[in-house]
Amino acid sequence: MNSPEIMLEQVIQSTAETVYRAFTNEAALTTWLCQDALIAAQPHGRLYLYWPQGYYAAGEFETVTPASELVFSWRGAQEQHNSRVAITLSAVGDGTRVALHHTGLESEAAATHLQALWETGLANLQAVLETGLDNRLYGRPFLGVILQAELTADQAAAKGAPQQAAVQLGGTAPGSSAAEAGLQNNDLLTHINGTTIGRFADIGQALQGKQVGDTLPVTIYREGQAQTAALTLRRRPAPVLPASPAAFAEELQATYAGLDAQLDAILAGATDEAAATPPAPGEWSVREVLAHLLVCERTLQLITGIQINDGVLQTWPNNDPPLLQAILHTYPTLAELTAAWKRAEAETVALIAHLPAQLVSRKVDYAGLVSLILHGMPSHTAGHLQQIEAALTAAKVAE
Repeated sequence: MNSPEIMLEQVIQSTAETVYRAFTNEAALTTWLCQDALIAAQPHGRLYLYWPQGYYAAGEFETVTPASELVFSWRGAQEQHNSRVAITLSAVGDGTRVALHHTGLESEAAATHLQALWETGLANLQAVLETGLDNRLYGRPFLGVILQAELTADQAAAKGAPQQAAVQLGGTAPGSSAAEAGLQNNDLLTHINGTTIGRFADIGQALQGKQVGDTLPVTIYREGQAQTAALTLRRRPAPVLPASPAAFAEELQATYAGLDAQLDAILAGATDEAAATPPAPGEWSVREVLAHLLVCERTLQLITGIQINDGVLQTWPNNDPPLLQAILHTYPTLAELTAAWKRAEAETVALIAHLPAQLVSRKVDYAGLVSLILHGMPSHTAGHLQQIEAALTAAKVAE
C-alpha cells in the first residue's frame, strides 16, 4: 500500500534567491511558516521548526542547491517515522515556481494536517514576499489597544474601578476596532465578551475563535464610571510602505516633530522637582516616563540594526528598572533627559534614511519596520505624553 503524499505548486513574483532564503534563513522562516526555527542549510545540517499550537518538526538536509533545490527529512510531533520533503525552484516569467513534494507520510491524518500546513504556508510565503504582509497577522481580528499597565484589584479600585484587576489602556491605534468603539487613553478595561480582563494575556484569550466582523461587548471604567461599548472586530490596517528609505525617514521626521512639539508644550514651565514627583505611589514620574521613551527609541534602533544584519530581536527591554535608573542617573535634569530623547529620535531618523537596499527589498521586514516605527510607536509615545501631562498636573496640585 502506497503511503500518502502531498504535491503543491505556488508561483511567487520574486527571485529564486529570495524564495530560497525564505526556506533557509531562520528569521525569514518565522515571517511566513512557523514561530521559531533552527536551520543549518547544508548537507547533513539539521532543521527544527516550531508552531505556537505545540506542533513541531525536525529533520536533516539531504540536498542543498542554492536558489534551486532543497531536500530534507521530516518527522513531526507524534510521528513515528521520517517522511521526505523535496522543494524545487524554477523561473516562470518574472517570478519563481515553488514545487513541493512531501512523500512517505505514515497516515492519512498526518497527510491531512501537513497538507493544510503547507497550503497555508505557501500562500503566506507569496503574501510576505509580494506585499510584505503576513496573513497570520493581517488576516485575523485586530483589537488595536495600546496596553499601559496591569492593575491589581487595589490599584484598579484606587482609579475608580470595582474591586477586581483591570488593564489600563495607553490609547488606541488609529482606525482600529478599539478606536472605532470609543476606547481612550487611561480607560480601565475589565471585560471583553464576558471574559474578565486583569492581565494583558487575558485579551488574547477573550479573542480566541473570534472572526473579523464579530461584534463583542467590552466594559471599561472611565473616571470611575462603568461604560459598555459594542466593539466590531476589524483587520489590522495595512501600512502604506514609503517608496524609499529617504521617504521613510522624511515621514518619521515629521511624526517626531509633531510629538516633540506636543512634549515641549506639556513641559513648558515644568520644574525638575515636579518632573521627579510620581503622581501616586507606584506610578512613574515624568522623568521615569521619559527614560522609558528613551529606552524604547534605542530599542527601535536595535531592532532595525538586527534586521539589517538578517536576524530577529526576541526581547524588548524597555521597562527594566536598572535601564531606567541608569538613564536617570546619566541625565539628572529634565532638560538633559528631554534633549537625550530628541537626540535618540534623530539617530533613528538617520538610521532609517540609510537602510540598505537589500533590507528594503525584503518587503515583509521593511513592512514590519514601517508598521512598528511609523504606526505603532508614535501611538505608544502619544499615550505616554498624556501620562506626563497628568503627572505634572498631579505635581502642581500637590504643591
